Amino acid sequence: IGKTDIPVNPIERIARDCVNCVICVQECAFLQEYGSPQKLAENWLESRKEVGNRQFSFECSLCGLCHGVCPKKLDPSAM
Repeated sequence: IGKTDIPVNPIERIARDCVNCVICVQECAFLQEYGSPQKLAENWLESRKEVGNRQFSFECSLCGLCHGVCPKKLDPSAM
């Protein structure tokens, strides 16, 4: 298996591939309040290393708008 064949979970993919174009943030009240998908993913990945700090507040309605407007075709609602 090559490096590109290794499955990446959605949070790691968002952290790695999001370019912070903020198109989704402009369209989404949840992201306007909590930050870009990349910021959310990076914060979650960092907090999972800290014992006792594993919360991931998620009030997203899972409407899929972020996926629909993403130029990289990422799906933040899959996080």
